[in-house]
Amino acid sequence: MLLLAILLAAILHVLHLVVLYAIAFVVDILTVLFDVAYQSFLPALVGREQLIEGNSKLAVSRSAALISGALGNMIGLRPTLIVGAIGQIFTFL
Repeated sequence: MLLLAILLAAILHVLHLVVLYAIAFVVDILTVLFDVAYQSFLPALVGREQLIEGNSKLAVSRSAALISGALGNMIGLRPTLIVGAIGQIFTFL
């Protein structure tokens, strides 16, 4: 939702560097909170016997996101979104 605020600000012609800094700051804070929370919350979601598999799936999901981000810089947005979607499908399997 915060990233959509950039688009909305651009459409309304109120997009300034201060707005970008504010949105980036909030997104970064929320990213830090999420990164800590999703790893800490996993043991409460899965049993002890499934913890290794759960951690593996989280690692695969994170790796897919990092790889798709790197691909986005190299080959463009559309193929990157396709690769990211495929990665998410494999994560759910």
